[in-house]
Amino acid sequence: MAFLNQLRQTRAFRFLLLGLGVYAAAAAQITLNSREHPGFALAAALFLLGGVSFALADPDSAQSWPDGPHHPPGDGGAIHQIPAAASVALIVLAVMLKLRNQLEPVGFVFWLASIVAFILTFCRRPQGRFFIRQKVAAAHLALAAIVVLAFALRWVNLDGFPPNVDGDEAVTGINARQLLHGLNTNWLGTAWMGFPSPSFLAHSFSMSLFGDNLHGLRMGSVVSGVAAVITSYLLVSLLFGRAPGLLTALLMATSQVTIHFSRIGLNNIQAIPVTTLALYFFLRAIRDRRRLDFALSGVMTGLSLYTYFAARLVFPILAIAFVIFVMRSNPASRGGFRWTGLAIMAAAVHLVALPIIIHYVTLSETFLDRQLQVWLWAPGNVAHAMSSLPADSLVDAVRIQALAAAKSFNWGYDHSPQYHFTGPALDVVSAPFFVLGACL
Repeated sequence: MAFLNQLRQTRAFRFLLLGLGVYAAAAAQITLNSREHPGFALAAALFLLGGVSFALADPDSAQSWPDGPHHPPGDGGAIHQIPAAASVALIVLAVMLKLRNQLEPVGFVFWLASIVAFILTFCRRPQGRFFIRQKVAAAHLALAAIVVLAFALRWVNLDGFPPNVDGDEAVTGINARQLLHGLNTNWLGTAWMGFPSPSFLAHSFSMSLFGDNLHGLRMGSVVSGVAAVITSYLLVSLLFGRAPGLLTALLMATSQVTIHFSRIGLNNIQAIPVTTLALYFFLRAIRDRRRLDFALSGVMTGLSLYTYFAARLVFPILAIAFVIFVMRSNPASRGGFRWTGLAIMAAAVHLVALPIIIHYVTLSETFLDRQLQVWLWAPGNVAHAMSSLPADSLVDAVRIQALAAAKSFNWGYDHSPQYHFTGPALDVVSAPFFVLGACL
């Protein structure tokens, strides 16, 4: 056993295990793609072999992050009283206008200004080495090239592909136009299907910049899709280094799923940049102990309530990340400063989310409006599931749907008209990494 542990510490053996894991997982995915005679048992065995190889390649060395010597505790930056007071005053004005249902676009501006003032509260004086670099890192040049590739894959022939305009995309355009032309002034509330108005407002801005047409509508998703590539790089490079970060950015840039949802005028893709930035700033905050990072994480977490509903998952994700940090960090590192930072983060969340929280308190039915419509146990959905699936009971219908959803990543396909690609959601390159990552 000691010999095996010593062997796992050698770089050559670890590379051998990593190569075996990737090869086995790729072979498993190729086996699944053989639709005429897919060998499920063989694919499962190969995936298992790849996962075990990947797990053994990790030497289980004691990780210093986030308490490592390379990241000394920061002073957190000074708290500036003037922007702090301005932030409070501006959010009070925004809330007052929200409660009176008056001049909501003006209240929206006050709300944005309060967020900016809150962030400036924790900004330090600029330092030359931080803002001016003598040479651009090669990783940044590579990231720039990936971003250009991502934009090209999302922008070329945007009006013509996909050729169809789904009903949800059309309604998104209608809601965006209503906000754009002042027919709907509920900028900090909810609109169609209970979706937050700011999620449509993003498309309104893109239509005002790129044209009041299908191209302008879809450009909002293009911008969000390219932003998702950048924010995914930031998060992964923070956790694992620049090389894995660049690989992640390249996979995100060329993923058929992210490309698809970046080329249609829906708000689904907005969830990725918001959640990844919230987690990125949070992890950086507990590593470097800077108040500004706690504030930015809180801002992005609060903004998750204004985008696609899936972004709400950032709350349990952050909670799990914090529990993992507490369990893995040294007790001496859990100083009072981090608890102060968490208080700042909570204040930022409440500052950003306060208008939509007031809206949900006033109109409580809008908080879960969309979720209740697609809830499986809703009477109409139960009748539809039982009539369209070969199921004897609702539990059997859930089993069939869950299995179909699980298979759609690596084998099978999504039947929805918004996607309807007759292949797995993950391509032959990213699919093996998906399984290997799950094994870790």
